[in-house]
Amino acid sequence: MAEVTLLLRRLNDVRNRERYVAVTAGAARLVVTLFLLLAAFFLIDWFFALSRTGRLILVIAMLGVIGYETWTYVIREAARYLDDDEIALRVEGRHDDLNGRLISTIQLARATGEYVGSAELIEALEQDTISFTRSMNFSDVISLSTLKKVGIFAVVAIVVSLGFGATQPDFVKALLKRLALAEEKYPTRTRILDVRFFPSKLKVARGEKVSVEATVDGYVPDHGTIEFWVASAPGETAKVEMAPTERSPKVFRGSIRQVMEPISFRVKVYDDTVGPYDVRVLSRPSVSSIRITYKYPEYTGLGERTSDVGDVTALAGTQIDVYATANKPVDKGSLRIRKGDDFQEVGMEVAPRTVKDAHGERTISELTGSFVVEKDGDYAIRVVDEHGLDNPAPVRYRVDALADTSPRVKITKPGKDVTVAKFANWPVRFEIKDDYGVADVRLAWRMEDEGAQITYIDLPNVGTGKEVTGERYFDLMPLNLEIDKTLLYWVEAKDRRKVPGPNIGKSRMYRFLIIDADEKRKELYGDVGENVRNIEAIIRDQTNTRDAVRDVINWVRDIIRQGQ
Repeated sequence: MAEVTLLLRRLNDVRNRERYVAVTAGAARLVVTLFLLLAAFFLIDWFFALSRTGRLILVIAMLGVIGYETWTYVIREAARYLDDDEIALRVEGRHDDLNGRLISTIQLARATGEYVGSAELIEALEQDTISFTRSMNFSDVISLSTLKKVGIFAVVAIVVSLGFGATQPDFVKALLKRLALAEEKYPTRTRILDVRFFPSKLKVARGEKVSVEATVDGYVPDHGTIEFWVASAPGETAKVEMAPTERSPKVFRGSIRQVMEPISFRVKVYDDTVGPYDVRVLSRPSVSSIRITYKYPEYTGLGERTSDVGDVTALAGTQIDVYATANKPVDKGSLRIRKGDDFQEVGMEVAPRTVKDAHGERTISELTGSFVVEKDGDYAIRVVDEHGLDNPAPVRYRVDALADTSPRVKITKPGKDVTVAKFANWPVRFEIKDDYGVADVRLAWRMEDEGAQITYIDLPNVGTGKEVTGERYFDLMPLNLEIDKTLLYWVEAKDRRKVPGPNIGKSRMYRFLIIDADEKRKELYGDVGENVRNIEAIIRDQTNTRDAVRDVINWVRDIIRQGQ
């Protein structure tokens, strides 16, 4: 049996060596596979600038391939067991001259029972087999071709990897970090140091542009590109060129014009690429409706009036309450008011409101603000939403300020310059008209001398309507005026305006020329004589007219008589 043990030991050596060769070939195959997977990952990641999600999917696929090959070519081969008979048959297949000796010896040595044969015969067979196989190399049944092939590839892969790692350590470091899903860039000749956007948060109003500015270092080319695509169709890309700016050849700028729907883009300058960046497209807020309420000054008695027309025509001092509706929720609103050459911005209150339409329920904003009409000008409503977008060209509504005119005052009696005695008591009759009512009336006078003081005499109980009349006797006797002096007088009226104060209307200024009483009597007598002469002339004219009419009547009668 010692001879059989020797054969079994040799067969076990073949088994162990074949397992070692298979496991080593599997390990070499695994090295080659890992090298190819890393190369594939690098190329795909380099050309397509994979996102973290994309790299995760690729890493999972790589781990799957590595796991499969480790199980198939390493673990299973290490666990695979070939029995003695199988190895013996493979050795006999390699050495035809054995002619069944080896397998027979192994099987007979293992067999027991009365049908096996005599012990002497079996021992003779074992000795013959041992003697015959002593010079044979059982290990030549092991194929080394696979090990040699994958071993060469593995050595090449290891040499290339070590050489790449020694010459390009930055690449290797970046590759390993990106495999670990870190946000690391591969080294490039051109390095994009900074990317800025306008607008900065990449939230753009529909139809407007997105500008991109990139600062580079290293090799500086003469242009760069922005590659963009619609978010709903990532396979269809477009490009716009980036050119160096005037302030620096290392700063490139380009714009994607008229962005109508959400897009994504990458920035590429020579061999460096950053991105992708996502652009969100928003609707600008706008004012969809407006309603205004006129609150007239209290003194006018006009009360309030509401209009759906934004243009304003109102009396100066009227408060305008503006009620506007925005097409979407807004955070802020203001009234931008121009009054002549002055500009003013007044905040508006904002409140949300839910409305229903054909598209279902949605939220809008209602805005409330007010201003006072002072001068001709205009106003506009500015709204700003949560993203900082406003309505850049709001409708400007006209404001026409109507002036509250001064009362119109007229002296109807005497209504002319007159000569009077110093003790005269003349009636002064007047009429006053105002748009919104009279508040106060007074008679004013002064001497014609330069710098003379004005004296006012209040005229109460005249009335406060829009049209008033009154009469006041102007008693000159208490004034003790000097002969040949001239007194100027007029009537003033104030209206009911409170702010900034009442308008004051003045009548035409008339004169009282003070003369001696005797002269006044002569004047009056002269006037009486003149009046008598005028009356006599009128009487004569009436008599002549009557006689002429009588003659015509008689002439007509004569004609009628002759005709009969």
